[in-house]
Amino acid sequence: MVVCLCSSGLRSGRVAQYLREGEFEAQRVLGGLPAWNELISKMGEASTEEENFEEQSFAAETNSAELKKMATEAKAALEKGEPTIFDMICSGTIPANVVYEDEKCLVFHDVAPQAKVHMLVIPKTSSKKGLSQLCKAQEGVHEEILGHLMVTAAKVARSEGLAEEGYRLVVNDGPLGCQSVYHLHIHILGGQQLSWPPGV
Repeated sequence: MVVCLCSSGLRSGRVAQYLREGEFEAQRVLGGLPAWNELISKMGEASTEEENFEEQSFAAETNSAELKKMATEAKAALEKGEPTIFDMICSGTIPANVVYEDEKCLVFHDVAPQAKVHMLVIPKTSSKKGLSQLCKAQEGVHEEILGHLMVTAAKVARSEGLAEEGYRLVVNDGPLGCQSVYHLHIHILGGQQLSWPPGV
């Protein structure tokens, strides 16, 4: 297995996804180098098996201040009129590991998974013309697309084998919600026991 590291775990997630598409076994360490150091100290010499590493690497946390900074920068980029990474995925400029697609939405695997199964459901409408975040939803305007996204999430969860044991849907909204891409999206998380509360 190839272990990818960077300062925060974000860029290494993209590298790991690229390697997996090339049929390598690859995993990033969520939280980057600080999380790696903590992970190694917890694991010790007797617990370096691959399964143990994967379980703990998913659970490592990214610094909350860094997440808030990232979310604030993402919102600033939208306000400048820059296309989001999801806009580019919808246009085909950037490739994605697509699970499902119809005329209204797209579902693909997250390049920086926060669980064993982590997919994103996004509307195909540009973030400039549609919903950049959930708080922008308007009565009488967005009910149809929001409902379609939820029904699609349920459909994909069933097709991916998550429905029987359960899964979680998450929408991050704004800097305090750690929204990192200002193109409305629903996270589908599953394939493992999730904790509660999800984090503060």
